[in-house]
Amino acid sequence: MRARCTPLMILGILCLLAIPITASAGGFAVGPPSISVTIPAYGEGTTSIYITSDFDGELIVGVEDIPFRVEPETIQVSSTYVQKEVELTFYGDPSISEGTYSGKVTLLAYSGNNVAHGVKIKADVTQISQIHPGQADEGNGGNSFVDTIKDNYIAVILGVMVIVALAVGIGIGRMRRHET
Repeated sequence: MRARCTPLMILGILCLLAIPITASAGGFAVGPPSISVTIPAYGEGTTSIYITSDFDGELIVGVEDIPFRVEPETIQVSSTYVQKEVELTFYGDPSISEGTYSGKVTLLAYSGNNVAHGVKIKADVTQISQIHPGQADEGNGGNSFVDTIKDNYIAVILGVMVIVALAVGIGIGRMRRHET
């Protein structure tokens, strides 16, 4: 009788050991465990996360206790992902006061209508004030001429080069006309 119990006990133990393996199939991991991003009120800010997955499917991205929109809203994952970099973009909202908002970014994998796996990442999103495009800054009377040139220095350099080339071309043309 003892000889018959041993194979049944071994089979039972193997079944119990297989349960965690079966339960973890189709999972994913996300790092780092926390992120921090700064966004202007009228702009956006990005940060990267890294995903390792052992299933092919889709993750739904959301936020908890953070009043800002984040994209992408869904991430397609593959079982071949090992530390796959994914960029998250947070969008500022001028109707929200500047400051740091702490919460979580959630990534959920569904199986049918049920959440199969979920990961939460701690997130600190800091919104800073920024002048809306077209709005004058009362502090210094708006953008100065020098600031405009600094912001558009490539266009200024190209413009100066075109003017110099035209002046040289006109000068050479006049010299040739006077020679004949």
